[in-house]
Amino acid sequence: MPAETPDHIQLRPDGSIDTGYYMQIGRRKRSEQAHRMMKKLASPNAGKRLTRWWAIFMQSDHTHERGV
Repeated sequence: MPAETPDHIQLRPDGSIDTGYYMQIGRRKRSEQAHRMMKKLASPNAGKRLTRWWAIFMQSDHTHERGV
């Protein structure tokens, strides 16, 4: 997802950038993403997706970590 370029930058009364405003937006977007991820994990097919992911992970070049 490309980053949004605002037409107007939120400023404080002293003219500096309102970092609190942008931090709030970042927190909200991270929360929304975490909710989307958890919703996918809680879906009926989540077990199948996790099993498939785990199988791919275990077949990758991680054999040295398992002592094989």
